[in-house]
Amino acid sequence: MEEKVFSFVLSLVISLNVSVFAQEICDNAVDDDGDGLIDLNDNDCNCSNATIVQSLIPNPSFEEYGYDPTYMHGKLPLALPWIQGSSTTTDLLYENGFDKFLPSPYPEGKAAIGMMVIKQWQEYAAVSPNSKLKANTAYKLKCHVNLSATGYVNGVPCNNIAIDAIDLVIFGKSDGTIGGPSTLGCPTSVPTANWIKLGSVKVNPNVGWYETTIEFTPTQDIDHLIFGSQCNLPASYPTRDANNNISGPHGYCVPYLGLDNLILNEKDQFGPSSSLKLSSQGGLCTNDLVLNTKADTNTGDWQWYKDGIAILGATNDNLKINKVDFSGGAPIKYTARHTFNGSCTTKDTTITYSSNVTAKFDVKLSCSGYKIELIDLSTTKNGTITSWSWDFTSDGTSDDQGQNSGFQIPQNGQITTTLVVIDNNGCKDTSIQSYNPASGQPKADFSIKTNCSTGQVELTDASTTGASGLLQKWHWDFTSNGITDGQGQTAVFSPANGVSQISSTLIVTTDQGCADTITKQYYMQGTALVIDTINSCNPIVWRDGRKYSQDNSTATFTVTNPQGCDTTYQLNLSMNNMITAIFNWTGACEDSPCIFNDLSNVGNGNVTSWKWDFGDGNSSKLANPSNTYGNLGTYTVKMVITTDKGCIDSVQQSVQIHSTPKVAISSYKENCGVVCLQLEPEILPGGPSAIPEWLWTFPNGDTSSLFKPEFCFVNRTDSMVVYGVRLKAVSIEGCQTMLVKDSIVSVWPIPRASFSSEYLWDEYKDLRLDLINTSSADVSSFDWRIDREKLSSDESPSITIENDTSRNISVALKVSNDYGCEDSIHEYLVINEPYSFYVPNAFSPNGDGKNDLFKPVFAGVSRLDYDMMIINRWGHIVFQTTNLNEGWNGDDADNNDAQQDSYIWISNVADPKTGVKKKYTGHVNLIR
Repeated sequence: MEEKVFSFVLSLVISLNVSVFAQEICDNAVDDDGDGLIDLNDNDCNCSNATIVQSLIPNPSFEEYGYDPTYMHGKLPLALPWIQGSSTTTDLLYENGFDKFLPSPYPEGKAAIGMMVIKQWQEYAAVSPNSKLKANTAYKLKCHVNLSATGYVNGVPCNNIAIDAIDLVIFGKSDGTIGGPSTLGCPTSVPTANWIKLGSVKVNPNVGWYETTIEFTPTQDIDHLIFGSQCNLPASYPTRDANNNISGPHGYCVPYLGLDNLILNEKDQFGPSSSLKLSSQGGLCTNDLVLNTKADTNTGDWQWYKDGIAILGATNDNLKINKVDFSGGAPIKYTARHTFNGSCTTKDTTITYSSNVTAKFDVKLSCSGYKIELIDLSTTKNGTITSWSWDFTSDGTSDDQGQNSGFQIPQNGQITTTLVVIDNNGCKDTSIQSYNPASGQPKADFSIKTNCSTGQVELTDASTTGASGLLQKWHWDFTSNGITDGQGQTAVFSPANGVSQISSTLIVTTDQGCADTITKQYYMQGTALVIDTINSCNPIVWRDGRKYSQDNSTATFTVTNPQGCDTTYQLNLSMNNMITAIFNWTGACEDSPCIFNDLSNVGNGNVTSWKWDFGDGNSSKLANPSNTYGNLGTYTVKMVITTDKGCIDSVQQSVQIHSTPKVAISSYKENCGVVCLQLEPEILPGGPSAIPEWLWTFPNGDTSSLFKPEFCFVNRTDSMVVYGVRLKAVSIEGCQTMLVKDSIVSVWPIPRASFSSEYLWDEYKDLRLDLINTSSADVSSFDWRIDREKLSSDESPSITIENDTSRNISVALKVSNDYGCEDSIHEYLVINEPYSFYVPNAFSPNGDGKNDLFKPVFAGVSRLDYDMMIINRWGHIVFQTTNLNEGWNGDDADNNDAQQDSYIWISNVADPKTGVKKKYTGHVNLIR
């Protein structure tokens, strides 16, 4: 039984923008230009001349710049109209320039841009598109990207340092100005800047330049764009601190993101997808084969072709294939063409319908039973078999769907089995076999004949076969030593001299390969057979019926086989009943396990069983058992043992159970910080008369063996601590009691008194003094005193001293907690002169320890709301701080030595009394 099948061969032809160079019409199945070529077979109908998408981003490849860019570190604004998108500076790089941060050649022209990607130092690029991006409109960005590490390690340039992938992100906003955010981080980290994330794509590191795309649909009109890295960088990325120091896993090898050729426009302007998809369903065998195609856009025009010639009316995205078209047996190529916005894409598939699928299987019978194995041997020339259905007994029911199968037959006799197979093209075939599965397993047997006069043995086959098969092979092993001694249905051999007991083996095999084995034992005539000496308990009754009780006795026994041949057995006896039962015990204390140990002596053999009677109604069959006695007193314990020779002995002893110590520990007192006391146990009635051994264990791990030890319990925490102890008491008989007392003392916490202070002078020389409590958290009351006079019970009081002068002030603080525990502290505060500051106009950071830092000098304040920045003549910030004690060391923003020059300083200083900030500015000369 057979059906024809088919196969697909796919090929892809992708190009854009149909152009007609002759009079050939490409979808009418007519040779319009008379050159003998029709439709797609004519070169005039090739999809060609791809549409060029204009970018909405000005200067998308950064090829327009102000001058020859031999050194453009941080000079992105030279590529007009691009500007910096952050306070950090994106680089404009030239392929033959000084900076070699990106691999050459660049994807488009001689220029590209690069951005350092460091925590606290992320660089971004900003630009305004040629026209506003419209809300709710789909856009697409195609660009080239590169992500690698730049810099040096030990003077060697970085090369393929392992870094994690990150996202390239597009940010946008719709307000009137493009000005990039003044931040070292993500554009969205400045809420007032109104930047939003539009879209992103993952950038893979260390793979060179490659093209990628981002698709997005803004929810509002967009006037300005920023490009750069994701906001939150991976944990493995380095960090740059306020002093421009870089810390990370690769030192100064830092991640660097490159961009080039940014083509942005509405998504529809890019035309249909170049990855046109073709799939199928159904099959030619079932005459329901349908070809389906899918493009990235749901609009456009479709046309199907057969061997390059248009199928008239086939203008949908699917095509029904007619089985009749393949009557000639030749393969057919079908082509789908999709046209959208003047651009087109084609995709081909070739279908062959000329081969067979053949169902076939083999039946394997089992020798040992009625297990049938079914082995699939089906084939198909084109395609793959994907479905199997087994009907074991052809009753119309599918019993299994595996490729190979098997079953236990329900009865003897003939069986008919059916297999149906289907391939991936839907083609089907059936195979049916009938067979007799009766078992061919033989049953081995043989008869034995001995000749008492000659000493020979004759072995004759008596085996039988199953329902099928014939006996074909016989293998004799005369002495069952694993060696084949003879073949054939009979065998004759002479045993070795002196051998009376013999074991022989026969293996028979049928013509179907089924085999069986049998081994038999029998006796021969011979001299007396001496069995090894046997050791046993006294006495022993042997098979001759006599009782033997003396060492080195000899017993004999004669056996006559059916052939009348006699064999005499001789047994040498060695009697031994030297067995002595002994045991001891440990732990004879009330309510504790008493351990019994068997110490018996056995002269010959091993003890195999034990029977214990503990004298309180309990028993055991273990070798070394335990028993817990609930009451004091003396008990009779008995042990009975039995050896592997059957020898038995017993012993009993009196065991006295002693009492355990009865003790108690009383609770003691409470106090602040530490409690020292002498501990004394209370001996309760009902225990032993003497307790010679004591062991105390204290909370810190210390121990004592004194009856009344001393110990100090100390609390160094901020909360109450309850302490306990452990006590072990051991009687003179070794019985012990472990007593755990979880709480005997409560030690209250002692608070920790602490404070800090701040002061400010106002313009009237009035002094404001703030006392700030920094005591421990458990403090509940405060007592402040200034110059020994009570000031306040507030937690952190403030006072104003009018028209004061610089002097020392005595401040004392006493605190207490809810337990009444107290602590105090006393300090003399040194009050400096009233508030003032001045700013030097020059400094020389040459490392000589003199005038190396530039910073304002303040007096009369211990804290101040203040900031300062240093700006070079190009308007770049080289230093900024909000710390009164931090000064400029003469480095620029890249942590290099700034050049000798005059710099502008700008400082905002808050009035100490009103808090209103005032702006100050001036110049400072850096002298090298």
